[in-house]
Amino acid sequence: MRNPLTKKPILLLLSLAAIFSAMFLSSAFFGEKQNSLSKNSGQAPSASHEESRNLLLENPGFEKGNDPGWRFEKNPDMAAITRDAAMTGLFGLRINDDSKSKGCSVLSEKAPVTPGTGYRLTFWARVLSEGGLSVYLRFFDANGKTPILEDGIPIPAGRPEWKQFEIALPAPKEAVSAEVRIYAYEKSIVRADLDAFSLNPFKVEIKPPWTPSYKLSPDDPTRLTEADVVGPDGLVYPDWRMAGVPGGIPAIPAVVGSSFFENLENKDITDRLMEAIERAAKHGGGAVELPAGQFYLNRSILLRESGVIVRGAGSDKTRLVFQNHIPYGEVRLFNWSGTGEKTGPGGTIVIEANPKNLVSLRVESQGRPLKERTRGANVKAWGNSYTLRIKGEELLSTPGVGRHELQVSLRYENGDRFTKALWIDVSGNPIQPAASGPEGLFIFGGAGPSGNAIPLLRSGQRGSRKIPLKNGHGLRPGDRVEIEAPVSERWNRMVGNLCIYDHFRTNYYEIVAVEEDGIVLNQPLRIDYPTEDGSFVRKAAFVERSGLEDLTIEQEVVTHDPGTPRAKGVNWYPMEDLWTNGVTSIYAWGCWVRAVKVVNAARNPIYFTRSKFCEIRDAEANGALFKGGGGTGYVGLERSFDCLMDSVVTHGMRHAPDVQWGSAGCVIRNGRFYGSDGQWHAGWTHENLFEGNLIVSNAAEKAANGGYGFGLFASGPQSTLHGPQGPRNVVYNNDIKSPSDGLHMMGGNEGWIIAYNRFRIDHGRAVYGKEKSFDHVIRGNVFVIQKAVEPLVWFESPDCTGIELTGNSFYGPVSGPVSKLAGFLSDVGAFAREEKNRILPFQEDAPRPQPPVESIFEWQRTSFSPSTPGSSSNKPGAALP
Repeated sequence: MRNPLTKKPILLLLSLAAIFSAMFLSSAFFGEKQNSLSKNSGQAPSASHEESRNLLLENPGFEKGNDPGWRFEKNPDMAAITRDAAMTGLFGLRINDDSKSKGCSVLSEKAPVTPGTGYRLTFWARVLSEGGLSVYLRFFDANGKTPILEDGIPIPAGRPEWKQFEIALPAPKEAVSAEVRIYAYEKSIVRADLDAFSLNPFKVEIKPPWTPSYKLSPDDPTRLTEADVVGPDGLVYPDWRMAGVPGGIPAIPAVVGSSFFENLENKDITDRLMEAIERAAKHGGGAVELPAGQFYLNRSILLRESGVIVRGAGSDKTRLVFQNHIPYGEVRLFNWSGTGEKTGPGGTIVIEANPKNLVSLRVESQGRPLKERTRGANVKAWGNSYTLRIKGEELLSTPGVGRHELQVSLRYENGDRFTKALWIDVSGNPIQPAASGPEGLFIFGGAGPSGNAIPLLRSGQRGSRKIPLKNGHGLRPGDRVEIEAPVSERWNRMVGNLCIYDHFRTNYYEIVAVEEDGIVLNQPLRIDYPTEDGSFVRKAAFVERSGLEDLTIEQEVVTHDPGTPRAKGVNWYPMEDLWTNGVTSIYAWGCWVRAVKVVNAARNPIYFTRSKFCEIRDAEANGALFKGGGGTGYVGLERSFDCLMDSVVTHGMRHAPDVQWGSAGCVIRNGRFYGSDGQWHAGWTHENLFEGNLIVSNAAEKAANGGYGFGLFASGPQSTLHGPQGPRNVVYNNDIKSPSDGLHMMGGNEGWIIAYNRFRIDHGRAVYGKEKSFDHVIRGNVFVIQKAVEPLVWFESPDCTGIELTGNSFYGPVSGPVSKLAGFLSDVGAFAREEKNRILPFQEDAPRPQPPVESIFEWQRTSFSPSTPGSSSNKPGAALP
C-alpha cells in the first residue's frame, strides 16, 4: 500500500509538463531568510566553502569519486563523475540517459535525521539537452526500505546555465534517515550535470509565508475597503456586484435582416457574413440576423467593430459549420488587422499550414531568414500548432517597406518538405492597431495596448481607486487602462513562484477622473501593485458591446485516425483539424455569448481572454477534438476580469469551469459541467467565485478527457508552466463529484473561502493543501468519501497557518470511521480553529448543506447596488450589515 505522505502520484501528474521550465525553491517555504548563495546569482561557491557548508552528506561535490557517498543504482553506465560536469571544484556528476525505456538512478548514502527537524537540500544543476530528470529528498524509518516521505524537483529542460535548487522538508516523527535520489525518467532522454549538494538541518517555524492581508473580519472595520463586502454569515467576501455586462445583456434591434442570406443555406457564407458585419458597424451598431438553416464558414470571423451582434434564429435552428481546412503542403495568410495582404507597425500576420505532424514553419525573405517556429521536445506544449506569427515591426528591416514575396518552408515528421510563396505589402506607416490572440471560429478582437507604459508614482493599494502617477501622462477620463505588476525577483521569492511566464497581476479599468497626482478608477483595486516590482499602467482599446446569440457552431471533423498512434503524451491522434477555439476573445469589454451551442471545437469551445465585464450565458459546449496538453479542452476565462458565466453546460471537457492567468472578480455560477474538473489553472487568479455549480466526473471520464481527477484543483508555486494561485477565491454552495480529492491546492493560496458545498469523493482526501496555503475558511461543507486517505484534511507545510475548519460533516468512508480527521505533514502545524466538525457513517446521497443564502452573488446585488466614486457606501464598512 502506498504511504499517504508519498508525493509520486502528484509528481507523475504534473511534473511531465514542469520539467520544461526553469525553477528554484525559495527558502521562505519555512520562513527562513535566504542564505548568501542566491538561487538567481548563477555564481558557483568555491569547493572549500561548499564542503564546509554541508553537514550531513558525504562527498557532496563528487570530489572523491562515487565511493564514498553515492550509489549508482540503476543503469550505472548512464552516470559518470567527470571534470566536464563540475560547477565547482574538479568534478561533478554527468547524467547521459540516451534511452527512452531504461532510465537512470543515483542515490546518496543515507544520513541520520531527527524527527521534527527541518532539512534543506540544495544543489546546482543544468540540462544540456532534452529533458526528464528530477532530484528527490527521501526520509526513511528504521526499516530503511520504503520512503515514508519524499518530495522532488523536476530540473528544467533546455536551460544549459547552472541554477541552484532547493527542497526543504520537516522530518516525520518515524524518520531516522534521509537520502538524495537523482532520477532520469525511463521514457525520456536527457543529458545533464549536477554538483555541490548540501543537506543541512534547520529549525522549523510555524508562521505564514508572508504578511496576511485577506483574513478580514467585520469586527475590525478599519481594515475593510471598498473591495470588501460583509456577507450574511459574517464572512468578508470580495465584491462581485459588477460582474458581467453592465446593466445586463441588452436587446439589440436588427440592422441587417435574415433576408440578406436568402438562398445561401448549405453554402459558404463567410464573405457575406463579413459584409453584413461591416454594414452593421457603419450603421453605428446593431444585430445581423441569420435565418434558420445550416450554413458553412471557411475561415474565422474576426469581429473588430463595437456594437455588432451576430444572431441566429435559435441554437436548435441556425447552425454554422466551420470547415476551415488547409491542404497538406499548402500555406495561407491570416491578418489580424483585417487588411488582407497589407501590414505594418501595429499589425500582426499569421502564416498557417496543415498541422498534422507538422515539425517546423520557417519564413525567409530575399534569401534571408525572417522567423522560424519549430516543435521541440515538449510535444504537449506544441499541441496541434499550425501557425507562425509575425509582427509588422519585424518586417520593416527585412524585407522592408514595399510589396514582397515571403518564402515559407514547411517540414513534417515523415521528412516531407514544402516551400511556398506568399505576398505581403509592408507599410512604414502605422496601420489600425490589432492585438492578436487565440485562433477561433468567432473572435471578438480589440486593438489592445497603445502608447508607453507609465510607471506608478507610488504603489497602488488594494481597495483604493487612486493610481498615483506623475504629471504629463496624457490619460483622460473615459480612457481604458491596463494595470500590471510584472514578475520580479522579490515577488518570486515571497510567493515561491517558479513559473517562467508573466501573466499574474493585472486588470483593466476605466478612468473616471484625472487629478493632479494621478487617476481615479471606476473600481477599487483587488490586489496591491507595488512600485518595487515595476508596476505600470498603459492605455488599451477594446471591442465593446458586441455579441453572439442564438445559434450553434460546429467544427467539421476533417481527420480522426484511431489507426495511428496517439501524439506522445496527449489524448489525441495527429489530425488535420485546425487547433482553434470555438468562440474566443482578445481585448473585449462588455461583450457576450448567449444561447450558443458549440460542438466539436478543436481546442477550447468557449474561452474568453484579456476581457472585462463580458458574459457567457445559457451556453453549451459539447466535446473538444484535442485534449490532454497544451491548453486544450477548457471552458472558461483567461486574464479576464469581472466576467460572468451563468447557466453554462459542458460535456467532455478537460478543465471546466476554468479560470487562469490572473483572472479576477469573475463569477461562474449555475453551471453543469460533466466529465471535467473545476480549475484555477494558472497564474495568480484571485477573488473569483464558483457558485451553485454541478461538477461531475468519474475515473473513466478523467482518463478519456485528460483531467486531473480532483473535484477542484489549484496549481502551485512549483509548477513552472502554471505558477501559484492568488488570494481569496471562493467556492460557495456547489455540488461536486470526483474520483480523487475534493479540493486539491498545490500552494500559494491565501484566504480562500470554501463554504456550504457538497463534495462526493470516490477515493482520496476531502481537502489537500501544499506549501503557502493559509488563512482559509472551510465552513459548513458536506464531504462524502467512499474510500478515504487519512487525514481527510491535510496540509503539507508549517506555513499553512490561520486555517479555520468549522462545522463540516464527513460521511464515510465505507470501511468505517477514520482515525484522524485533520493534520499537518510531520505533525508540524496548527489550525486557527477546528471545531464542530462531524464524522458520520457513509451515506452516498448525504443531504447538501443549507447556506445562509442560496446565492452570495445575487445577495450582494440585491442588497447593495454597485458603488460609485465618492458615494458614502464606499467608506470602509459603510452600508454593510
